[in-house]
Amino acid sequence: MLQRLEGLERWAVLILQLFLGFVFVMHGSQKLFGAFGGSGVAGLAAYFVKLGIEPSLFWAWVVTVTEFFGGLCIFFGFLTRFWAAGLVIDMTVAVLKVHLANGFFWGKGGLEFPLTLGVMALMLVLAGPSFLAVDRAIGLERRTTQEDRRMITSRRFPAILLALAMGLWLAPPAGAQRPDRIKIGGTVAVTGRFSSDWGPGIIEFMKGWEKLVNAEGGIFVREYNAKLPIQLVLYDDESSPEKSVELYEKLAAVDKVQFFIGPGSSPITLRASTVAERLKIPMILVEANSPIIYARGFQWIAGVDRPAQYWSIPYFDLIKELRDKGVANYRTIAFLIEDHPHTKDIAEGSVELARKAGLEVVATESVPFQTSDFSAVIAKFKQLNPDIVYSSGWTVTSVPFVKQANELGLKPKALHVIHLVPEFAQQAGATLAEGLTGETHIARKHLDQRYLTILKRLNVGDPYAFKSLVLPIRYLALETMRRGIEAAGTLDREKFMASLRNLTFDTLHGPHRFNYNVKLGNRILNGMGEKYLYAGQFQNGKIVIIAPAVAADGPYKPAPRQ
Repeated sequence: MLQRLEGLERWAVLILQLFLGFVFVMHGSQKLFGAFGGSGVAGLAAYFVKLGIEPSLFWAWVVTVTEFFGGLCIFFGFLTRFWAAGLVIDMTVAVLKVHLANGFFWGKGGLEFPLTLGVMALMLVLAGPSFLAVDRAIGLERRTTQEDRRMITSRRFPAILLALAMGLWLAPPAGAQRPDRIKIGGTVAVTGRFSSDWGPGIIEFMKGWEKLVNAEGGIFVREYNAKLPIQLVLYDDESSPEKSVELYEKLAAVDKVQFFIGPGSSPITLRASTVAERLKIPMILVEANSPIIYARGFQWIAGVDRPAQYWSIPYFDLIKELRDKGVANYRTIAFLIEDHPHTKDIAEGSVELARKAGLEVVATESVPFQTSDFSAVIAKFKQLNPDIVYSSGWTVTSVPFVKQANELGLKPKALHVIHLVPEFAQQAGATLAEGLTGETHIARKHLDQRYLTILKRLNVGDPYAFKSLVLPIRYLALETMRRGIEAAGTLDREKFMASLRNLTFDTLHGPHRFNYNVKLGNRILNGMGEKYLYAGQFQNGKIVIIAPAVAADGPYKPAPRQ
């Protein structure tokens, strides 16, 4: 038996040459064409910036050409040693700059796979091309020997060559192979300015959703006739748009996620969504409702939230109802507006909603983003003496404003903030928070069993006390991702985005769908959802939903400031 194998060692080099060439053509296709879930040259260049490899675009093209065209040349045996040497260098850099820090095993991003490919390329550098290589045919390497020619004309040659060709032809392309999981990536403001509205609790909840879905077997994908488990890859963007962009590029280039879940806040999403559009990776947007995000003609985003201008509809409907019933005769309102996309858009809509509710808008005062001194605005408001003061600012802005208003004697009949979160009462104090109203995405009567199951597993008893402003909308986005994949029946990105246009499912707060070609002012919006908010109030230190009536926990309680 062993004697029959003698003389076949030449085939080892041929197999090595064909296999290594095939592998690098596939990897090069990911970079050159963005095929098979690849990031394209632009995505690779962006990742090189993070690694400190400059000029990033130049080296991205060097790597792309080396892998795709080098792989192609190695497959046919043209300039074999030259291209193999280039791949040795390519894999050495990959090992040292990316994978070495992750250990050995490839499952954890270690050096196992690139090291193996690098060693295989080194073997070709040392051994040279196979006896069938173009290099030998044109005289760049020692020409085929008489013994080689006898092997080629033997009966074994056609059979072996046919087997190799059939093996490569029948091998499923990388994009058609069944993945072992569905990878969804995103960023969260765990730290930084927006952490009071997001923070680590968001990641805890999202990981809870991941465990729940995987306990059910995963997400059913019709293309594979199987359920696939999911993996959420989440990073802290530190409340920075620039950091978020960097991390989404990493999610695409390094973590190889198939889908994006958006970051928190409109300003961060405005920047991060450009990565999704550039790399053609679907991104389900979450707490991002500034219309400008959806008016750019982007094809790879869809958000579950309504436009920011609709933010306070339940509140002003309630104010009108209270006036009509004579419960609270509010007549005037003054607006504090933080100069930031999200807060400005909410204020724009709320000013009009206030007027429609019969209120006289006596002031719309804008303050710089991240301001901390409100004395001038408060002095003006004291002269105007409005019945309602409406703070359209982030929590870290509204808290000091309310504190300073109290210290300087501004005592309107009602105070309203746009983010009704437990952290407000914790930071401002229970006394100042009492009677204050605001918006939240949560209502106890509109929570489904899956949501409550996640909270139970996190040992959360009161759903209002645990990141209640944003968790319901993030949950809706994750469920939309799950249902969208099931509806598409595939992980193909274009088919997934197409499925969202027709995706409709019932939630406890009403049907959920995406809207396209919607005119809002002078803008045409595409891909916005219909998740509405609830108006709530701090009563006896706890959040109570007061509107709309179908979701209310209790009535509104007028609480003039003392």
